[in-house]
Amino acid sequence: MTLYARWLGCGLNALAPECGVVHRQMGPFTGEMTVRYGQLPFAEILFVAIGFPRACEAAPLVLTKQADGNAEIWVRQVAGHNMQSRLWLDGQKLSEALGPVRVDSVAEVSDDGLRLRIVEVRVRGVRVPRGLWRNTRMREWANSGRYHFEVVAALPVLGWPVLTYQGWLAPGEKRSDVTA
Repeated sequence: MTLYARWLGCGLNALAPECGVVHRQMGPFTGEMTVRYGQLPFAEILFVAIGFPRACEAAPLVLTKQADGNAEIWVRQVAGHNMQSRLWLDGQKLSEALGPVRVDSVAEVSDDGLRLRIVEVRVRGVRVPRGLWRNTRMREWANSGRYHFEVVAALPVLGWPVLTYQGWLAPGEKRSDVTA
């Protein structure tokens, strides 16, 4: 059973089939991903240092997952870069570590998909004040037979995006320009 299947339990059945497949299987899954950084000069430098790819538009994406004890390692191969994170359950929270950053989220399953509501962010074990990340949104949904995802991190107060990454995966669909 995958990590998401354990985390969502019966809630997984409420998701669209395209989302359910991505969370019930280990992959690989292929699709596309766009990464955009805000106009702040340091945004791309900071996020690339953490492990994100450089800015790209509709770049080929391959997602693979690997069991690691009670956790999973997710590798998103995008634009020639491997964005690797480790996910595990901490009670009712899903924890994901990418480089020195750890994000803890809770699931909100609804008719229009899944939203991950962030409850805590840590950098090298130090809690980041909520005011600095409260404008971050993470969601996934199904459309046209594909699993879609979007993450937007915006500046506090002003709401300007500093990072947006979005894209789609198509379970069973193969792209000719990627190798899994």
